Formats: sequence, C-alpha cells, structure tokens
Amino acid sequence: MACPLSRFYRQLRASLLFTVPDTVPQNVLSESAVRLSRQDWGLRGAGAALAPRLLCAFGSQRDRWKNADSLAAFSGIAPVTKKSGKLCQVHRRFACPKYLRQILHEFADSARIYCPWSRARYRLLRDRGMKHHAEVRKLARSWIRILFRVWQTRIPVDCDRYIEQLQQRYPEIRPYLEPEKI
Repeated sequence: MACPLSRFYRQLRASLLFTVPDTVPQNVLSESAVRLSRQDWGLRGAGAALAPRLLCAFGSQRDRWKNADSLAAFSGIAPVTKKSGKLCQVHRRFACPKYLRQILHEFADSARIYCPWSRARYRLLRDRGMKHHAEVRKLARSWIRILFRVWQTRIPVDCDRYIEQLQQRYPEIRPYLEPEKI
C-alpha cells in the first residue's frame, strides 16, 4: 500500500509539470541570473544556485528599503539588542524570513572562498575568537551593504577598489590580505 504523502507528492509534481509550458527551457532563469550576477553585479561566489536567489531576494522594486541597515534588519542578519537597566544582551534575530537569512548567510560563506577581502576579514575575526556563524553573519552584513549599493546604483562590485578602501579604514587587516606562505 502506498503512503498517502507519496501519492500527494506525485499528484503535486504532476500538476506542476503540467502547468509549466513546454516552450520555456528549464534553466532560463538560472542562466540569466548567473549571467546577471557575473556581469552586472560582479559577484564572486554566487553561482547557479545562489545568483537567482539573491536576485529574487532584492527584487525589482528599488524603493522597498530605505537603506542597507533596514534590509539587514528585515533579513535577520542584523543582531537584536535588548537593554534593561544595567543588562544588555545581543543575540541573533529570530523573527525574520528564514529563507532570506539563509540565502545571505550561504552567499557570505561561499564568497569568503572566492573574494580576498572577505577571506581576510573572516580570518581576522576568527583570530579574535569569534565563532564561525557569528563571523559569517558579520560578513553577510558587510555584503548586504555592498549589494544594496550595487542594487541601487547598478554599478558592479570592484573588489580591488574595496580592498584599498578597507586597508585605509582598517589597517589591522593588511596582514590577512597578503597571500599565505606555504
């Protein structure tokens, strides 16, 4: 006897396959999103899976958020601070769209592999004693600021220019930007 859940899954899958027109290729959205992310945004680390998600996360309505901080708060990347008297607690945001937070978290984690400043900042925070997910949230907050600016101005990310500005603002990151010696 078949499980009712598997029967429901088969019916749902059949109905979804029936509604998709045969003239539209399966990977049109994926290919256009990857092309857009590489050419227009200049993202390193956003591949075939993350690029369409990032595009959907930002959307086409450019006045949706006032600034990058409102996007960070909405997505759950920005921390929540609770103050009462002398007590001050900081923790991650729980009331947020989990899927959006996951997208930004995964992108920040994959970007640290491909982007030199992101990798340097990760190693700097790691040496300061932060845990992995807290570091990735900090990287995601930085990436939100960058992506918001790119989304608003439609000027791609210039990684080398950002590294120069980062070295001027945070001189302690310079040793981490140099290539590792084996």
